[in-house]
Amino acid sequence: MVSSNFDEEISNIVSSIFKECGKDTKISLDRSTLGKTYFEKRDGYELDGCGPVSTYFTSMKGKVSWEEEGVRVLLVSGTLEYCEELDKFLNFAFVEKQCKLLIIAQGFSDQIIQSLGLNVANNGICVNCVKLNTRGEIGRDILEDLATLTNTVVFGTNELRKVKDIEFNLLGVAEKVVSRPDYTVITGDKKFEHKVASYVSLLKERIEKGM
Repeated sequence: MVSSNFDEEISNIVSSIFKECGKDTKISLDRSTLGKTYFEKRDGYELDGCGPVSTYFTSMKGKVSWEEEGVRVLLVSGTLEYCEELDKFLNFAFVEKQCKLLIIAQGFSDQIIQSLGLNVANNGICVNCVKLNTRGEIGRDILEDLATLTNTVVFGTNELRKVKDIEFNLLGVAEKVVSRPDYTVITGDKKFEHKVASYVSLLKERIEKGM
């Protein structure tokens, strides 16, 4: 009741959310534009404040959001600077028909964004770029969370696992991705749920031990 500012209606809604979704559910409140109080359930891992870095990736379909199912995911620690780094990645888009690609990185150069935008416009590839707005240890933890969710690894530009050397079978898999201007939600493939559950259990154990 206290967390809902002693508003009984909101308190009842919050209670019902916890009952339906579990005590580890993340809840955020916002002002309703519909004139009523309601809740919207979003399955998956949500990146607040992280949407498509450019309208290049959404405007071709006349939308402000990028929503796709069966998405292959590339996770990058650091900033993608040069188009050459994505040569193999883009080749997947041409070779693998109907392939939908999502890149989540801690930064994108203008060269990268413009190059991918031209490929969307001229070659019809389906790709989206999302900038992770958190760096440092927290940023690395988020990328590792996403790697577990999508059954992949985190790549870098100057690390052992370099983006330019990536193979298609190493890309992550997301059942669904919803990317809007103010957030992106990634839903993992159900066949990897056991790995996610084991990872969550490990994190809880570490928290309980104060690690």
